[in-house]
Amino acid sequence: MPQISIILPVYNGIKYLEESITSVLQQDYNNFEFLIVDDCSTDSSWEYLLSLKDERIKLFKNKLLGLLTLSAPKLKMFVYN
Repeated sequence: MPQISIILPVYNGIKYLEESITSVLQQDYNNFEFLIVDDCSTDSSWEYLLSLKDERIKLFKNKLLGLLTLSAPKLKMFVYN
């Protein structure tokens, strides 16, 4: 079980996604889960996220609720891929 959870909220962030995700995945410490929550992006962010192949990554698609409504118990209501 991962010791740390990293949450990355995404909304139309395709321009910065690769750099942000690579930065997290290249950390020396590897005992983490990487929760990426897409907030109904209208660019190609979700498609890019679906192409990622790393067992630490868990994808969620929000219903345009915004980061302020995000909490660990609420993650269960998102669509998990």
